[in-house]
Amino acid sequence: MAALSRAAGLVAAAVLGLVAGTCGVAASRASLTVLGVRLPYGIVLALVVAALLFAQCRYLLGKGGGVAAALGWVAPVVAALWPRPEGDVVLAGDWYGLGLVLAGLFLVGWQLLRRGDRGDRTGPGGPRGPRGPRGSGASGSTTRGGDRDR
Repeated sequence: MAALSRAAGLVAAAVLGLVAGTCGVAASRASLTVLGVRLPYGIVLALVVAALLFAQCRYLLGKGGGVAAALGWVAPVVAALWPRPEGDVVLAGDWYGLGLVLAGLFLVGWQLLRRGDRGDRTGPGGPRGPRGPRGSGASGSTTRGGDRDR
């Protein structure tokens, strides 16, 4: 049963990556002009959503989850780069399009190359915390109010 739920989680991560990539391509051109300065909030939003998705899938499913989400994200972004039969492309080759692709590929590479998994991130009371195996002291016993030396 654990293998089936892990496989379902990886498929869900890939589908969420596909949705995030498609929405990111659609929203990457959105910008707002404030005091004559163009602010590209769409590309920032698309990249923040992708980074959060990759990190969360990796946290929940391990390295495979981050990779599945990243591969799901890459599929619509690469498909948007191919020219359509009419001759135009969905994701333009200007700074917005190149910025989305390059920053997104940086995020994908970061997920692939960074170290550590869920088991390595335990808090101070976890199995490998700074205070020993159970987080209770070097000897593994607890004391209250100094009764140990009495």
